[in-house]
Amino acid sequence: MAGVVFEHKSIESLIRELNRNAQLRWLCGIENGKVPPSYVYSRFMKKLIDNEDEIEAIFLTLVEQISEVLPDFGKSLAIDGKAIPSFANRKNKNEKEDGRRDTDADHGVKSYRGKREDGSTWEKIVRWFGYKLHLVVDAVYELPVFFSVTKLPFPTSMRRTNC
Repeated sequence: MAGVVFEHKSIESLIRELNRNAQLRWLCGIENGKVPPSYVYSRFMKKLIDNEDEIEAIFLTLVEQISEVLPDFGKSLAIDGKAIPSFANRKNKNEKEDGRRDTDADHGVKSYRGKREDGSTWEKIVRWFGYKLHLVVDAVYELPVFFSVTKLPFPTSMRRTNC
């Protein structure tokens, strides 16, 4: 999570930051000061992927429990998205799967447009290789209600015609 939040481009970049930053180590639960080597992060990510269904069940249970504690939870919703870059290499057509390539990620594009005070328009185009996180959040408590991670611009299952 720290790698995504602080926009590290690689695991090695995150490891350098953890070695330098004692407060971040503390926030991440690294109490002995020894930052794990990069292969530990790869193994952990593989375990997360292998247990995706269990992680989603935990999330849904937590949303249900918070709904019992906060009766107005989910009444005021907002939708947002975030690009999640892949740290792995893209799979080429002639290469076989070896665990070092990301076979699920895709290329994403997002454009931002606006108007300056002088009336001229501007456009910024952001491109990435990876995924997109789509979030439905409670706008009052700023807690997630639903999420979807896709390689598509916006998942059809989250589109609504009338809210």
